[in-house]
Amino acid sequence: MFKTNYRRTRVGQETGFHGSADKEKIQDDSLEENLRLAQEYQRLQNIFLTVKGNYFSQYEKQLSYDGSIRDKKQFCELQRRIHKLWQKHFELVVFYSQMRLAKFQTDSQESIQKILAVQNQYDLKKE
Repeated sequence: MFKTNYRRTRVGQETGFHGSADKEKIQDDSLEENLRLAQEYQRLQNIFLTVKGNYFSQYEKQLSYDGSIRDKKQFCELQRRIHKLWQKHFELVVFYSQMRLAKFQTDSQESIQKILAVQNQYDLKKE
């Protein structure tokens, strides 16, 4: 359409024909074409802004997901470390309990020995 108007204008200039009706027609056609192009530009700009908005919305969601995944990985790693520490703790508790039991058994054995010694002394005195 623009090329056609341009040709008409050039033809009118070359021939020396400068009718006001033709100029107005060319001007109206040019204005209509300009309006159509402006509306098309505006429509495309709105589409671009919508797509851009959707892109950034998706990007923000992706950042949130990435952060959640990172947090979950850190949490799982901490759980593994805590699990290992609990295992170590219970191993130490078992070892401590075994040591206490051994000490109790040793003390008990010593007490039995003392009782037997006292009993033997009593039996010897009795005889």
